[in-house]
Amino acid sequence: MSMRTTPIAELVESPLALNVVFHVDGKLAANEFTGVRTGHFSKKDSHLMVQAAVPSGPVENRQAVLLSLLRDAVAEAETFAKKRGIAESLDEIRAIINQVAAE
Repeated sequence: MSMRTTPIAELVESPLALNVVFHVDGKLAANEFTGVRTGHFSKKDSHLMVQAAVPSGPVENRQAVLLSLLRDAVAEAETFAKKRGIAESLDEIRAIINQVAAE
């Protein structure tokens, strides 16, 4: 992956700020869920956390797994945003993932 000098977030405006937190199985605890789920939402900042459970065990393509989880997280956030009347789509955020996938 290439190094960035300007954070992508500075180049994108979105009606919802999205923070994706990856949950990885560890020695102390295993994931309690699979896939993605919504977490904390700050109405004041229109900021949503979505949690993504990284599958346990070896995988062939780690980047593909993470990109898939990111896409699922955006879809989850988009559903949340539609239900709350925040936005009809999060295409701006989806474009970031597509840009990273293309690199």
